Amino acid sequence: MKRWLTLIGVVVLLILVTVGLVAYLPPDHRVTFLVDASASGSDFREVADAVGSAARNAGDGDALALRRFGGECDRPDNTAEVVPVGEGQGGRIDEAVRSIEPGGRSTLLSGILAAIDDFDRYYPFRGDKSNRVVVVARNGVEACGKDAAAVRALVEEHSKRVEVRLDFRFVAHRLTEQQVGDLSALAAAVDAPPPRRTGTADELARAVTEPAMPGDLGRRR
Repeated sequence: MKRWLTLIGVVVLLILVTVGLVAYLPPDHRVTFLVDASASGSDFREVADAVGSAARNAGDGDALALRRFGGECDRPDNTAEVVPVGEGQGGRIDEAVRSIEPGGRSTLLSGILAAIDDFDRYYPFRGDKSNRVVVVARNGVEACGKDAAAVRALVEEHSKRVEVRLDFRFVAHRLTEQQVGDLSALAAAVDAPPPRRTGTADELARAVTEPAMPGDLGRRR
């Protein structure tokens, strides 16, 4: 009888150890959705629909997070992590992004610097194969007195301090030519492809979903 109890105890222990290891193993891919929640003439519902759909369609084992930017300049709350990184929470991100109330000025610089800092920790784990930030810009690059060159220099300097290769993807939704040009310069500062321009809800949905799919996450460019 004691032998059986010992055997059962060993089996239970092995199961618990296995479950624990799975819970603490790095994900293959980690993705942060960084959304522009500033006041803008474009409809934020289009962004919410696109990000929510992308999160729900992401790989089950991928770690996802949601961060927003927009507010008053030089305030610490002009960017915030809405949903901390974790696996299997596409539905949570879908609900959270729809609850965001847009307002304030564009504070993309604050959002990007904070998103970089989110990856500058060993836990929560970074992705084993890729670490990506999908940026949805709908109101320009920055509206807090900094020109495009200053923004680009700050982002470039900040990203070099992080001990992980971050892969950025920029989506320019309903932006002017000047705004797209500024965003392109920012993308170049972090060695990202040129922004993907969108003008409709369907184009936006594809542009946000594709960079978060497992097949695309394995590609750098």
